[in-house]
Amino acid sequence: CDEALGCFMLKLTDQFQDCSIVRSREKGTLDHCDVIIDVGGVYEPDNNRFDHHQRGFGEVFGHGFNTKLSSAGLVYKHYGRHIIASQMHLPVDHPDVQTVYLEMYKNFIEAVDAVDNGVGQFDTDSPAK
Repeated sequence: CDEALGCFMLKLTDQFQDCSIVRSREKGTLDHCDVIIDVGGVYEPDNNRFDHHQRGFGEVFGHGFNTKLSSAGLVYKHYGRHIIASQMHLPVDHPDVQTVYLEMYKNFIEAVDAVDNGVGQFDTDSPAK
């Protein structure tokens, strides 16, 4: 679900609101995309490439959070403040934007990151039923 959430968030930005969503792993197709999430094997935010599946990937949100980011978490890390500011009709540097940005990560996005990266939801030694 991280790619679906990432696409939804990108469509909330001025930069990508009018972009079409293309689902592909074909390099020739990806080469023509404005932004790529969850495929492509690279994390290059300056080039709008947001994959987390490569070996050695360990990017985290920061701010005291240590869960590895999914593609949705990567998009949120780079565009979340702007999305929130736009939805709240506030400047991006407004303190309320920062508060909501951190709370949204803590109470929603981090769970998506964790599930997508295989972090167990429950501490238990019991086998799954």
